[in-house]
Amino acid sequence: MPESPRSIDVLDLEGPEQFLAEVVQPCLPVVLRGLVRNWPIVAAGRLSPSAVRDHLKPLDAGDPRNQNVAIRHASPPGILR
Repeated sequence: MPESPRSIDVLDLEGPEQFLAEVVQPCLPVVLRGLVRNWPIVAAGRLSPSAVRDHLKPLDAGDPRNQNVAIRHASPPGILR
Protein backbone atom coordinates (compact mmCIF):
# COMPACT_ATOMS: atom_id res chain seq x y z
CA MET A 1 0.00 0.00 0.00
CA PRO A 2 1.42 3.45 -0.90
CA GLU A 3 2.57 5.76 1.85
CA SER A 4 0.35 8.66 2.82
CA PRO A 5 1.82 11.98 1.72
CA ARG A 6 3.58 13.72 4.57
CA SER A 7 2.52 17.18 5.56
CA ILE A 8 4.60 20.18 4.54
CA ASP A 9 5.37 22.88 7.07
CA VAL A 10 4.07 26.40 6.53
CA LEU A 11 6.39 29.26 7.44
CA ASP A 12 6.01 33.00 7.79
CA LEU A 13 9.61 34.04 7.33
CA GLU A 14 11.10 36.91 9.27
CA GLY A 15 14.23 37.16 7.14
CA PRO A 16 16.99 35.42 5.21
CA GLU A 17 18.64 34.02 8.35
CA GLN A 18 15.45 32.13 9.26
CA PHE A 19 15.14 30.86 5.66
CA LEU A 20 18.70 29.51 5.73
CA ALA A 21 18.30 27.92 9.16
CA GLU A 22 14.84 26.39 8.73
CA VAL A 23 14.68 25.59 5.00
CA VAL A 24 18.06 25.54 3.26
CA GLN A 25 20.26 23.87 5.86
CA PRO A 26 17.86 21.01 6.69
CA CYS A 27 16.84 20.85 2.98
CA LEU A 28 13.12 20.64 3.75
CA PRO A 29 10.12 21.49 1.56
CA VAL A 30 7.97 24.33 2.91
CA VAL A 31 5.04 26.49 1.91
CA LEU A 32 6.00 30.17 2.13
CA ARG A 33 2.66 31.87 2.63
CA GLY A 34 2.50 35.50 1.64
CA LEU A 35 5.90 35.48 -0.06
CA VAL A 36 4.60 37.33 -3.14
CA ARG A 37 1.60 39.11 -1.61
CA ASN A 38 2.98 42.53 -2.59
CA TRP A 39 3.70 41.70 -6.22
CA PRO A 40 1.73 43.85 -8.71
CA ILE A 41 0.43 40.79 -10.58
CA VAL A 42 -1.00 39.41 -7.34
CA ALA A 43 -2.80 42.70 -6.68
CA ALA A 44 -4.19 42.57 -10.23
CA GLY A 45 -5.35 38.98 -9.66
CA ARG A 46 -7.31 40.08 -6.60
CA LEU A 47 -9.20 42.54 -8.80
CA SER A 48 -10.20 40.49 -11.84
CA PRO A 49 -8.97 38.36 -14.74
CA SER A 50 -9.09 41.44 -16.97
CA ALA A 51 -6.83 43.32 -14.53
CA VAL A 52 -4.29 40.49 -14.87
CA ARG A 53 -4.55 40.68 -18.66
CA ASP A 54 -4.09 44.47 -18.54
CA HIS A 55 -1.04 44.08 -16.30
CA LEU A 56 0.58 41.50 -18.59
CA LYS A 57 -0.32 43.06 -21.96
CA PRO A 58 2.59 45.57 -21.99
CA LEU A 59 4.99 42.66 -21.48
CA ASP A 60 3.76 40.88 -24.62
CA ALA A 61 6.29 41.27 -27.42
CA GLY A 62 3.79 39.80 -29.89
CA ASP A 63 5.98 36.82 -30.76
CA PRO A 64 3.92 33.60 -30.49
CA ARG A 65 7.11 31.50 -30.48
CA ASN A 66 7.87 32.66 -26.91
CA GLN A 67 4.60 31.49 -25.35
CA ASN A 68 5.94 28.26 -23.85
CA VAL A 69 9.53 29.24 -23.05
CA ALA A 70 8.90 29.79 -19.33
CA ILE A 71 6.96 26.55 -19.04
CA ARG A 72 9.77 24.54 -20.64
CA HIS A 73 12.44 26.10 -18.41
CA ALA A 74 10.42 25.80 -15.19
CA SER A 75 9.09 22.29 -15.68
CA PRO A 76 10.65 19.22 -14.08
CA PRO A 77 12.96 17.11 -16.26
CA GLY A 78 11.11 14.94 -18.76
CA ILE A 79 8.02 17.16 -18.87
CA LEU A 80 7.39 19.46 -21.86
CA ARG A 81 10.95 19.14 -23.14
